[in-house]
Amino acid sequence: MAELDSHHPSRPIRKHGIPWFIEDHTGQTVGHEEIRARVFGLANGLKHRFGIKEDGVVRIISTTLLPSGQLTDWEPSCPANPLFTLDELAYQIQTIKASVIITHPEALPVALSACRTTMLPAHRIIMFNVDGASYDAHTTVQDVIDEGLASASTFQERVLQPVYPMSPSSAVSVTRSQVI
Repeated sequence: MAELDSHHPSRPIRKHGIPWFIEDHTGQTVGHEEIRARVFGLANGLKHRFGIKEDGVVRIISTTLLPSGQLTDWEPSCPANPLFTLDELAYQIQTIKASVIITHPEALPVALSACRTTMLPAHRIIMFNVDGASYDAHTTVQDVIDEGLASASTFQERVLQPVYPMSPSSAVSVTRSQVI
């Protein structure tokens, strides 16, 4: 979230009210404040419900296009191809030591099988909110965000140091030292 609160000289300053995302199908716009609130809610909810710490890993199983900006700016995450076989996904879960999986509903069967194989409890699977999907007893991303927004902050947000523009001479010397 720190990226939302800092400014870099090469990034233009966005005027208030200009959307950061526009949902393809509905035309719904998402602005800075909503992104900030949702990212905080998700981070806080993951910490509150699952004990995810700063160095914890969340495995995301989805296509390259995440449903409607649900995980905007969330880290640390580790995306996985939803077409992975059980063995491939189980291997990755064990290798990266994922403690939570966020999955597209279509990939739920392989995610559940991988959890059984890796001994990751099935209650640590979170599902993306997708129109027309059935969630049964599974937690959704929106559930975690809502819980995080309703709870007191359970983590300390990282704050970036301000970025100051470099003079042209120092920029050249940095470039030269990196090349050499």
